[in-house]
Amino acid sequence: MHLFPDYCEPYLGQLLVPFARIPMAAGLRQIFYEIGDVHILAKRSARQMSGESEEQASLLCKTLERNVLEMLEHYLEHCRLQMHHYDSQSFSPDAIPVIDTALARLFAENSHSNELRVLIEAPNNAIVGDMACKYLMESQHYYYCSLIHMSQDEPAAVLAIWRRILQGEYKDNRFGGLSEYLAYVVGIENQKLLLEEFLWLITYNVDASLRILAHLSDVSVRAIDADIVIKSIEAEGRDWPLRTFIERLISAGHTRATHYMTYLVNVYVRQIRDYYLDNTDVARARKDALETNYRCAQAERLSLTFRAYLKNVHGSDEGAGLREQLIEILSCRPASYDPAVVLECIEAEASEYLLVERAILLVIMDRENEAVDLLVNKYGDYAEAELLLLKPNALISLAQLNPHHQHHKLSHSDMNEADSDAEMVQNQLGTTESNVRRLLTMYLCLSEKDDDMAARLVSNIMSKYAEYINMDILQEIPEFWPYSITESFVRRGLETLNHKEQASAIERNLCQARAFNTRLDYVEATTTHKPIFLDYSQTCAKCKKLLGSSAFVYAPDTEEVKHISCA
Repeated sequence: MHLFPDYCEPYLGQLLVPFARIPMAAGLRQIFYEIGDVHILAKRSARQMSGESEEQASLLCKTLERNVLEMLEHYLEHCRLQMHHYDSQSFSPDAIPVIDTALARLFAENSHSNELRVLIEAPNNAIVGDMACKYLMESQHYYYCSLIHMSQDEPAAVLAIWRRILQGEYKDNRFGGLSEYLAYVVGIENQKLLLEEFLWLITYNVDASLRILAHLSDVSVRAIDADIVIKSIEAEGRDWPLRTFIERLISAGHTRATHYMTYLVNVYVRQIRDYYLDNTDVARARKDALETNYRCAQAERLSLTFRAYLKNVHGSDEGAGLREQLIEILSCRPASYDPAVVLECIEAEASEYLLVERAILLVIMDRENEAVDLLVNKYGDYAEAELLLLKPNALISLAQLNPHHQHHKLSHSDMNEADSDAEMVQNQLGTTESNVRRLLTMYLCLSEKDDDMAARLVSNIMSKYAEYINMDILQEIPEFWPYSITESFVRRGLETLNHKEQASAIERNLCQARAFNTRLDYVEATTTHKPIFLDYSQTCAKCKKLLGSSAFVYAPDTEEVKHISCA
């Protein structure tokens, strides 16, 4: 190695034993002194072989120098092979780092990438990292330098080099770019370093940073200054990465989770707006397809709510999946977002489209009447409106989202006195004559837009809630509607009237019997004559009509019984 001065000082430095201290024969030492170094030897040899041509001498000198370096490389490889696989006792322990460190430089200079990688990744390599890395950085072999840091378990140094290559400060085509960077980073177990890389990468490539975000622990995520990260993501104007980041914040239990949940819901609203209301043919087709498919399903089953429909199709429709997730977040109790802020966002971004979502928020804000009107008159989710207005205690009813109604339901089950808010909700919601009449009136008004649907809805309500509907509703039924619409209601009404008449007759007979028995007891108690026995068939001696419950007189002499009016 002393024949190669470039490898002595400052590269290998104190690793080499000084030449004067190397034991060898005097004649051999003299030969080395005469050679001096390989560069001088190559120049002399080139001049001797090329004659007086300076150009040829220069070319030949370079060739000879390359040959000498290759010879040194092969020699050191042979030494390393002997050292690790055969007789290592013939080598001084001090020679091992010299061989490996010199080989690292030789492989780099000769562009032997595969050999260098094998050497660096070998578990038994003895490369002196500081020396090799200093040379590799000076000679702009940045990637090779990073590999040495990697082999010595110095991830921070590796990533420092790779970041500069990614940013263009260093140039090295051997580096695999962002894909190699990510593959290495996600395998790091140091959470502090991972967090540092995430915060750097968020300013370089947002999508790539989300790959690292998935590997951060909840503790690391909670330590993030979320506002700064959100600002960086917002600069790109894309909601998908913003949504992914905020979802991770919330799942990690960030201290401002409620604030960011409100932000997340607003992001969902914007994504749905972009998906369906982008003013493009594709967006319009998506919107029409979802609406048409729901109306077809609703026509087959009037009890189908839009929420239930989304649950059925969200796996096959990306937009339906977005809306289903949004509704699920809005319906989660207790609410972890600000409903007023979200409602404001919906009204600004998609006021005439996200009508069911608006209705949910109105219910939460104790504005059920507005929600019912919205569901019936603007969107046509009739099943949802029926559940909300007439069946507030059903588990699937939107009324369950109102904390006042939930409180009333609990206090009622405990037989406690309901507070004023609960009483207000009780008066507004529930299966009452006024609420059923209100829903019927709203459905009747729909006949101008969709007469068939209005008729079906009215028929459905009249058959399900007949006991809460007065017969005068028939005056409001359009004359051109077929009798089948109201037939079941009319039949039930007539049956009810018949039952009432029969009940009245039975009640009259019972009253007459009680009155008759009373009179019989009175006669027995006040007369000195023998008892008088009367039954229901007793007639008046004069008019020959049944006595019934009318007052009567008895003539003891003739034993005649007459109405008091006939006596």
